[in-house]
Amino acid sequence: MELRHWLSESNTSIKGFARAVKVERAMIYRYFLGTIPRARTIRRIEIATGGAVTAQDFYASAVHRMSQPPSPSIGHAPMPHPLPEPMLGAFASMRAMPAELAA
Repeated sequence: MELRHWLSESNTSIKGFARAVKVERAMIYRYFLGTIPRARTIRRIEIATGGAVTAQDFYASAVHRMSQPPSPSIGHAPMPHPLPEPMLGAFASMRAMPAELAA
């Protein structure tokens, strides 16, 4: 079971749970986003949840996220292709690498 679902179903506050497993509250949010806790923290989470949330749950979520196509970055424009003229000019003065250095 995912940690966020366990917290919701058990009516446990994030702040209280973070205190119980001895991590900062911000770390709980990072776990929601995919950060995998350290081994000793995972063990504390398993104990605090009565075994409902295990190490396998964190790794299964990570594998699932990795199998998803990447989402476009928010706030970052893709690199224009081809390069704009001012950038082409900056590279025009570069010399080709000698063959003996390229190998």
